[in-house]
Amino acid sequence: MLLPRPLSEERLPGRFTLTSRMVLHADSAALPAATLLAGYLENALGAVTRTSTVEGSIRLRVADLPHARGNAEAYRIHVSERGIELTGQAREGLLHAVQTFRQLLPPTAAPTFAPSNPHHAWDVPCVMVLDAPRLRWRGLMLDVARHFTPVAGVLRLLDLMALHRLNVMQLHLTDDQGWRLEIAKYPRLTEIGGRRKAAPADPADPSCRATGPAHEGWYTRSDIHTIITHAARRGITVVPEIEQPGHVQAALAAYPGLGNNPRERVGVWDRWGINDRTVNAEHGTLGFFTDVLDEVMDMFPSAYVHLGGDECSTQEWDSSPAAVARAKELGLAGTGALSGWMMRCLADHLSGRGRRAVGWDEVADGPLRQNTVVMSWHGAEVAESAAERGFDVVLAPWRQTYFDLHQSAEGEPRAQKGVLTLADSYAFDPFTGRFDADLSQRLLGVQCQLWTEYIASLDHLEYMAFPRVCAFAERAWGHGGDYSGFLARLPSHLRRLDGLGVRYRRPTAEDMVPVHSGEAAVTDPVDGRPSR
Repeated sequence: MLLPRPLSEERLPGRFTLTSRMVLHADSAALPAATLLAGYLENALGAVTRTSTVEGSIRLRVADLPHARGNAEAYRIHVSERGIELTGQAREGLLHAVQTFRQLLPPTAAPTFAPSNPHHAWDVPCVMVLDAPRLRWRGLMLDVARHFTPVAGVLRLLDLMALHRLNVMQLHLTDDQGWRLEIAKYPRLTEIGGRRKAAPADPADPSCRATGPAHEGWYTRSDIHTIITHAARRGITVVPEIEQPGHVQAALAAYPGLGNNPRERVGVWDRWGINDRTVNAEHGTLGFFTDVLDEVMDMFPSAYVHLGGDECSTQEWDSSPAAVARAKELGLAGTGALSGWMMRCLADHLSGRGRRAVGWDEVADGPLRQNTVVMSWHGAEVAESAAERGFDVVLAPWRQTYFDLHQSAEGEPRAQKGVLTLADSYAFDPFTGRFDADLSQRLLGVQCQLWTEYIASLDHLEYMAFPRVCAFAERAWGHGGDYSGFLARLPSHLRRLDGLGVRYRRPTAEDMVPVHSGEAAVTDPVDGRPSR
């Protein structure tokens, strides 16, 4: 029934009936979770649910749990014929208990179905659930740079993440095709970098990597506050990503002086793929990024800030006398080391304010700070190498977690080349090899990715995400592994998503086949993998 699959679930005799007369009992530590649950029950029961600190049919509390072993996200749910008790080891665990409890209600209790129930009462099975995740970072990356997602869409995705007990949203805020975050000191970043001109398809380009119509959008400080508050109430951390020193053409369009050819005027890039443009390595450019990061840290309370660092071409640096001289001045082996040097400088700046840098796995070749997190998109081998050197890692292998890939070989909307089926998604097992042995302490977590080159609407985003996110979430939580069992629980869960109005992709017969290799059948005309 439950998804992700919990640590243990014991069915007990009987049922408990939820009615509009329910009263929630919560002490001060449990009030945030009680407030969240009250909102869900109001939608399901059609009446306001009262919260009391004295008595109630549903009790929420924070207390030490024997099975938690110090895990703040551990929780227990006990439903008996006399009442309901939700207990969290800490605030985080209690918020998870609320989300799991929602799944004990019938799928028809979801908002779009609830009005058809004139009695506003729902039976819940008696059950004892003990649960705790195995990984601290269970993330979803949303690319808002290629195609902007309005605030309402981000909030909706956060709601769906919470239902699946994912706890990190990474916002990919900047790239060649757009700068989506308001920075007060540098207003042209959004005034210029936040707008992209229309680009007709190029018949000479077989990959058809053109953006199509004009596109614009960015988040204000107020928007970010709304997003972070909404996420925090659901136990989700929002991690910002500011790309450098590559993937920066939107910034160069706004401030040409950041580039290696400052007299050259470029627009926000209207194509997909890997861009050879980089920022220069001068002190002023480094100062620009520290200014930006200072404002980012003022907006985002996350302990982590993602600095990008991937797919950085050295072409402009190699042909720039200033870059060659800069590398020599810094005592670097060549211009290829400038990217790692910039990453280290910015990571130092973050560390000075009590934050940790995150970078895509290319940064592992540079002089990383020891507390930098390596996000490995190339696969387990690169991740293990970084872990061996003492770095925490987040697994984000493109063959198994890039949900911009096609979901089957035929009949799918335009997407990144390659196929990543539902079965492939479920085959992703982070606890293999040395990450289930001597390197397990370095495995911070896992993350799935929603790159949006070909995803221009919320409906399309949900279609590409679900139900693959359902499979990913179960493996990320850590107690799955049986694909047949997952498929048996999936129909009722999809019925719940129907009730929430999610535009997911309906599973087909192809999705029901056993998992073989767990790797997506992905090809790329350039180098065997999609560009980031």
